[in-house]
Amino acid sequence: MKDLVGTDIIECPILTHPGAKPFRVRPYKLNDEMRKEADSQLERMLQAGIIIAESDGSQFACPIVMARKSSGNGYFVRTCAS
Repeated sequence: MKDLVGTDIIECPILTHPGAKPFRVRPYKLNDEMRKEADSQLERMLQAGIIIAESDGSQFACPIVMARKSSGNGYFVRTCAS
């Protein structure tokens, strides 16, 4: 994933309105194969600087979705944020 090119032109924080109530959406169930692949891809994204880990944790949480590649071989991680 280090070959993916990022940009620093704009930073996109997720803004909430005053008084927004935190929510957590339950994670989707993943089988062992999908969990292993998700962990691997998330670790590579962390190492490549595509995503960052929040050390303080967040009161808001949305699940990831594993989508089958169009070739039918394997999965890739999609993040969902509302």
